[in-house]
Amino acid sequence: RVTGGRTYSNSPVKMDEKDLLLLPTVLIQMAAYDDAAGARGDSEKFPGLAGPEVDPSSPNDVLLAIPATHYMEFSPSKGTYTPRIYFTESAGGVIGANAMQGHNVLFDWENQRVGFAES
Repeated sequence: RVTGGRTYSNSPVKMDEKDLLLLPTVLIQMAAYDDAAGARGDSEKFPGLAGPEVDPSSPNDVLLAIPATHYMEFSPSKGTYTPRIYFTESAGGVIGANAMQGHNVLFDWENQRVGFAES
């Protein structure tokens, strides 16, 4: 895959913090548990929802924002950053600790759903 004019890899890269802050925030859109109930896509009243401006067909979907400071892991001993977003999962993706930073996460095992809120 090519991103930013370069082939994407999970190899460490040398960059300074200024360059790190220029990297994009990754947005993951997660399907709402029940589109018929709840917030009705009011993204101004409920921050983090896609809202009708972003996705008119699924305004109750949740947008999970992952800034570069969360998905790029710094190695002080090497002075490098390693991307921690992987596009090689054969059965889909895994939302790990890097994505959960800055969020309160509720795992509702009984109803088989997960809730996210910015902390």
